[in-house]
Amino acid sequence: MLVTCPHCETQFTPTARSCPACGDFQPPLASTADYETNQAELEISGGTSVLCVHQRLVDKGFSEIVADDIITSARRNVRRANRRTGGYRILAGAGLLAGAGLLALVSRGAIVVFSILAIGLALFVAGMIQYVSGANLD
Repeated sequence: MLVTCPHCETQFTPTARSCPACGDFQPPLASTADYETNQAELEISGGTSVLCVHQRLVDKGFSEIVADDIITSARRNVRRANRRTGGYRILAGAGLLAGAGLLALVSRGAIVVFSILAIGLALFVAGMIQYVSGANLD
């Protein structure tokens, strides 16, 4: 996500305080906040503590309130992505459970059926936990 200077047409990241070519243009706060929200999402999903991310934002010149808003938005987006992954795990687990049930009807291979049931149940339970909590279980 780059910002284009209207004076010299140079593209640069919103983290720069002004255009690196002409020094005349400052990126709007909205594009800087969007960029920092994306960075905060990456850091939070990577395991960086919220306090470290908050301090980094304050050091970059954001007020305490704006930094809190950016972190709240980033955490919401991370939880949403984790819930989406949990939903996929639920579907995969339910599919494996259904497949194992069908296989049990037509097959006498108990070891295979129980293995599929165990994997399906584990995926289903992990998906439910991830979907409800929004935590990353990987």
